[in-house]
Amino acid sequence: MKVSLLNIRGRHTKSPGIPLGITILGGVLKRDGHTIQLLDPLNLEQEETIRQIVAFGPDLIGISCMTLNFSVAVETVQQLRRQVPSDVIFCAGGLHPTVMPEDALRKLGVDFVVAGEGEIPLARACRMLKRGEPVAPHLPLIPGAAYLDSGDRLVTNPPEVLADLDFLPNPAWEDLDMELYLRPPGFIRGAIFNRVGVIMYSRGCPYLCTYCSSAAMFHRKARFHSTEYMVAQIRQLCTDYHIDAYYFTDETFGLKRSRLLHLCAGLKTIGLPWGCSTRVNLLDETTLWVMQDAGCIHIDVGVESGSQRVRDVLKRGQSRAIFEEIFAICHRLKIRAFAQVMVGCPGETRAEVAETVAMLQTLRPTFTQVSIFTPLPGTTVFEEHRAQLEPVAEYVERLNNFDIANTTKPLVNLSAMTDQEILQSRAWILRSMIYYNYINLLTWKHILFLGKTLAASLSYPRLTWRALCLAIRERRAEYLIYQLIFNYVSHYGSNPQARSSDLPPSHNTGTTQ
Repeated sequence: MKVSLLNIRGRHTKSPGIPLGITILGGVLKRDGHTIQLLDPLNLEQEETIRQIVAFGPDLIGISCMTLNFSVAVETVQQLRRQVPSDVIFCAGGLHPTVMPEDALRKLGVDFVVAGEGEIPLARACRMLKRGEPVAPHLPLIPGAAYLDSGDRLVTNPPEVLADLDFLPNPAWEDLDMELYLRPPGFIRGAIFNRVGVIMYSRGCPYLCTYCSSAAMFHRKARFHSTEYMVAQIRQLCTDYHIDAYYFTDETFGLKRSRLLHLCAGLKTIGLPWGCSTRVNLLDETTLWVMQDAGCIHIDVGVESGSQRVRDVLKRGQSRAIFEEIFAICHRLKIRAFAQVMVGCPGETRAEVAETVAMLQTLRPTFTQVSIFTPLPGTTVFEEHRAQLEPVAEYVERLNNFDIANTTKPLVNLSAMTDQEILQSRAWILRSMIYYNYINLLTWKHILFLGKTLAASLSYPRLTWRALCLAIRERRAEYLIYQLIFNYVSHYGSNPQARSSDLPPSHNTGTTQ
């Protein structure tokens, strides 16, 4: 049977990240003998995306979406429903259907949604269809499925957690145009690589951060691929796509030290640089040295705030002292340490923002990203502050088309500051980090890349001018920088001649150099 898997992108999404979710699902379905179509409209208009799905003639269409792009998902499904045969099965997965299944079912009008990991439920549904069995009567047999019964009541089946991640085949990269994603600068911030692969080593996070909904999707119990599996997968990326670096998308990399050390021994044999996202309490000098020796050149760290009170409210559970210790070790080992910070946290004051500025100046991160605190469905803080989000349905509707990275106004204010003070605080933090974020990166390689982005931007004058005006008005260089990178990816991603000229000079096979 034929299955179309569509990754929904929001109107404000400019990042050319590989849609790992649908590629993993695609790999599972291909192994079961199904014919798949993977669509990620990175460079496609919605009409063209729909045209390609209709032309493929799928028996089942799977939609992957989040709260922040849910309005696009609704529009897409509505248009598809009008153009495909009435017996085509529709299902949806991803974070929004997981945390708000009834909202997703009613607004999307799909046959069922999958709450949590989708490999087992989707594979089971497709096997039923392949045998000629109707899905609707068998929905109670699909783990993790949520649907509306004959009385229009929500039914949610308990999930079946995938215990052995090595059961999963390699993602179906071959069913995407990977050249759209393997573009500079890549996911390793502060360095420019031509072809950064994206992989996942583990699922699940036991920590209780109040603003995170990861556990709803991947559960709290951590599960890991074997070292052998990961090394083989990375080597496959080297052979097939000539990657020159890779990034682990795990929510919390290195949850078990013994496993991490064993993995690093395997990664060392590959000989490529890599990056990850982790917590400072999982690190020490020995662990960081082993990671660096295995190729680690970059870590993302959730600092969130310089105020211990705010970090305690967010249930981060890490002291300023441990942040200072780990960042100092990273600097000594030449590992780029990236800080993620939020402003407008519950009860936060201007004095606490000043603590954040002071702490960052001590940490000296390679790069600092600042976002405005926004409660999302599926998080503890969303439930704790429901009264302030009322009417909740209206708040979620506004989230469905919210530019969380570049907003010029908080969607909701839970802090002890005014909206204007929150925006001023974000600008204050970014100004204090301007040397590390930008000036310190002006190497010849970065300047050459900047020249190529400016050249690519000639093809997008209106968007570039709009981003420049916004950057000047809001005093935030990120607006222009994100647009320039988007211009680069769009221009070279759609230009085959430019693509080939940007390939590495030799094919990397992932051997120690």
